[in-house]
Amino acid sequence: MGWTRIAIIYVNDAWGRGFFQDIGEAASRAGVDVVTTPSFALGDQTTIEQAVEQVAESGARVTICAAFDTDIAAIAAAADSLGLLRSGYAWIVGNSVSVEALMSASPHPASTVEHVAGWFFASIDPLYDGGFEQFQNAFLSEPLQHLNHSGLEGLVSEDVISGGQCDQFCALAYDAVWTAAIALARVGLAGDGSVDKEALLSAIRNVSFDGASGSVRYGSETGERDTSLLPLIIKNIIQEVGADGKGSLSSVTRFRWQSGTLRQEGSEPPVWPGGERGWQLPLEVVECAD
Repeated sequence: MGWTRIAIIYVNDAWGRGFFQDIGEAASRAGVDVVTTPSFALGDQTTIEQAVEQVAESGARVTICAAFDTDIAAIAAAADSLGLLRSGYAWIVGNSVSVEALMSASPHPASTVEHVAGWFFASIDPLYDGGFEQFQNAFLSEPLQHLNHSGLEGLVSEDVISGGQCDQFCALAYDAVWTAAIALARVGLAGDGSVDKEALLSAIRNVSFDGASGSVRYGSETGERDTSLLPLIIKNIIQEVGADGKGSLSSVTRFRWQSGTLRQEGSEPPVWPGGERGWQLPLEVVECAD
């Protein structure tokens, strides 16, 4: 989107640190300057406020946020108190956040609606030429005892099946298991049941197939999944007012990223913090970012 200076704020756990590292490396490759990288403890108001203060002090106008639903309301409230949610700022969260869970977790939903409207969240698009839909239908049609046949009690709970809750993470986990299975089948086991670890790693890097989460390919050098084959969607969080006059949040896909190309989705431009609409960045963001 043309940004050259960003802040990254993240929860200080294994997932958050991994997110921070991945975004930092991607920013470096793209020539984007990461000006500050504060972290906070999960559910800790004090460290959340300190981290947001660091973002404010850095002068960054674009913030990438790696946090869970339970902390977004506190982050947004702190950002609002420091003037970071007015026109000229942009906030992007990852796929750890959903509008429904965010509202459910917020202690002050009305304030959260005001604060988070205009944010964006990016996630892997689970609709891969029908592959995900086929996987989801097959998963939900299996009896619960079959899904738990591994002996790990509670691996899949009843509410997952009855509620149809099989998201993109199910598909990613499914394809990860198949990656290991295909590689293991190619390498084989020694007579004593052991496996050559180096040979297995090499085999994993050369696995390729069309899976539940899309086209699965890996880099032969790094072993990282080839993300250029994974379409990403960027949703805009918008405020809606119901018949009762109360505000609520919903999300609408505004951009799609695939194979290095970002394209607009739909005809209505996104809303930015402060209420401004437009496909291009608000002027203040462009001036600061450049």
